[in-house]
Amino acid sequence: MSFSYELDPGQRVARLRMADTVGDGHGWDAMREMFSHPDFGPGYSLLADVRDVERLTASERDLHTLAAHAKAMQTSLKLVRIALLTTPHSHVSTIAERYIALRAHTPYTMRVFHCAHEAEAFLRGEAE
Repeated sequence: MSFSYELDPGQRVARLRMADTVGDGHGWDAMREMFSHPDFGPGYSLLADVRDVERLTASERDLHTLAAHAKAMQTSLKLVRIALLTTPHSHVSTIAERYIALRAHTPYTMRVFHCAHEAEAFLRGEAE
């Protein structure tokens, strides 16, 4: 798996991009690195761009583990919104929807998008 991220302190948005094959633990490894960056702090929103993920081999158990880690870190992270950017009708999009269902009772809003402009507008609070 390859990933990169950028932090936009002005807009308080973190943009994480993942590509290639994503397997067990990869999603959490990428997020943990981003969350530990000294410029990352409470009040950020997150755009997780997984449009370039070609293969997803993460297990259902890994999805639950990722959700548990995210829940445990919410107290310190205080995320505002999460946008998952996927390609339409993909296996990754289906998994993203399942992840959102697992995290249904979060203090922030999460949605799946297929359009980058709509995802960015959502993160800025311009669209629900």
